[in-house]
Amino acid sequence: MSPSSRPTPAPERGERLLRRVIVALALLTAAATIEKAVRLSAPMPTAEAPASLRLAGYRINALPSARPPQRGRELSHGSERRFRLVPLTGQPELTLTLLPVRTRTATDLSAETMGGKGLSLDTVGALVPGFALKEKRIVSVQVLAAKGSTPRNDQLALGRGEGDRAGATTRLQTCLTPSSVAAVNATSLAGEGEAPPRPGDPPPLMRRLQRVAGLSQTRHECLAVQLETAPSPAGGAATDPQERLQRAWQDLRGVLTGPS
Repeated sequence: MSPSSRPTPAPERGERLLRRVIVALALLTAAATIEKAVRLSAPMPTAEAPASLRLAGYRINALPSARPPQRGRELSHGSERRFRLVPLTGQPELTLTLLPVRTRTATDLSAETMGGKGLSLDTVGALVPGFALKEKRIVSVQVLAAKGSTPRNDQLALGRGEGDRAGATTRLQTCLTPSSVAAVNATSLAGEGEAPPRPGDPPPLMRRLQRVAGLSQTRHECLAVQLETAPSPAGGAATDPQERLQRAWQDLRGVLTGPS
């Protein structure tokens, strides 16, 4: 028998088999680690902010934005859109920032039990510096509802930016859900980040089973909205900035959500 036709010794075959098993286990471990990391991160928002706007009573110019889409463990966001809103009435101009966001969990309670942050503007402000709000206070403003529809209120946050003087009101924030609810807190946004069911969607029980099985994910998402205005001079007689911001929000709401 020639040397090349001799059978491979059993110990050598065993070593090759062991090496293959080790490589396979390493690949499985790496795949499991990647899958766990992806699963524990927040999914990307399914909707993007509008790239252009038309609003009666304003001249609107798009502004550059340096914030591209980004996926994060607690919060993921789409492309940021920024606009300059110049009222035709001669009032001070405003800056509008739109940022679609999505979190892993919805409510403050789920954030505590699952170790994550709920869907709220506090989460957005903590992870996206441009949305940080100082001296925040929350107001409720009634939405002009269509005849026959149920009246409801928008939850808005008012405050100032990091560089603005103490006591000034320069920013208005809220988050618009796919169901057209505008709110600030995770408690108010919980359950509202889901788009209404469409024709052809599975029934509610089937959707719930798909989520339990990991085949689909709940849409804990909303469109973060921020309106900024220049601070009024201390002691000046300029138009109240809070009134200016809230009026601009009322004008803008219908453009972002459609008729109420």
